[in-house]
Amino acid sequence: MGVNETVFPSKKERKHFEHLKDVWAREYRLFSNLPFLTVFNLRNLQDATDRQNPKPFDVSKEDVRRLKKTSIDYTLCDLDDSPLVCIEFDGISQGYNQAQKYLGGRAANPWRRRITNLKLRIAHGSNFPFFVMGSSHFQVIDSADKLAIVDCVIGSVLSNKEMDRRFSEGFEPEEMGYTEEQFERLSKRAQNAVLEDWCVGVEANSIFMKNPLFKAKWELLLKLDVHRWGQGLVEDPRLIGVSDPEMRSQIIGSSTVVGAHAWVELPSGKQFNATVWIPDFKVPGYSPYGFIDDLAVYVALKRAERKRSKHYPK
Repeated sequence: MGVNETVFPSKKERKHFEHLKDVWAREYRLFSNLPFLTVFNLRNLQDATDRQNPKPFDVSKEDVRRLKKTSIDYTLCDLDDSPLVCIEFDGISQGYNQAQKYLGGRAANPWRRRITNLKLRIAHGSNFPFFVMGSSHFQVIDSADKLAIVDCVIGSVLSNKEMDRRFSEGFEPEEMGYTEEQFERLSKRAQNAVLEDWCVGVEANSIFMKNPLFKAKWELLLKLDVHRWGQGLVEDPRLIGVSDPEMRSQIIGSSTVVGAHAWVELPSGKQFNATVWIPDFKVPGYSPYGFIDDLAVYVALKRAERKRSKHYPK
């Protein structure tokens, strides 16, 4: 008999846990290697393969036995210990998931593929955000901010949850500076404009509060005195030169990544560019399109900051 030196299976897994703890543990609770069936139960599962027509499914006794032996690398919870996000670190194959499918490299053994796909199916069947990520997704973009792709992903999930919470509370005219009587006296068109402004505000505040990427981006814009920048999605490189609609549709449907490009211009007129690619996880409660443009802007700003620091060292 003996005692292991650490409860973590590898140094990388411990390192990534420490990173998540540094970024998120002030407002949330982070757990490592929780048993899978501590987070998930197997009741009322829905097969999410066809989201337009989900059907109930049961887990076989053999798969239940498998699940009893497995755990989840990282689970982020609220302060009441309710699960919010689960992340499986794929340190060996450096894979990731797209929807319920584990996209591991050649090094992934059959057991790894089977158990990971099973976990994904149950998480999706529970409409819960469960991700598989490799080391590159934990690599910090800049040591000063300590932000990585994983933090942008978590921030997307949390900001979506915050938006859902705020919208579920409903609209109160007082939030937009009106009494109920004043709001009721407005024309229908004016009421719709106020409601639209409120929705935009809820979305912006939720993202700013819950995704650290946005605070870091705006702090850099102010620090570097940037007034001109642009951003937009990047097409899959396989689409270059392809005009046939059916072929383009097939390529888009088979793509496993999402890309964005951005440029920023310093007051000197010098421009800096960045292109970023992230997995198209297709996970419930998550969307890359709420932050990938801003991630590209952030990376371009970091390049500008590093260049300026070389010219104006402290």
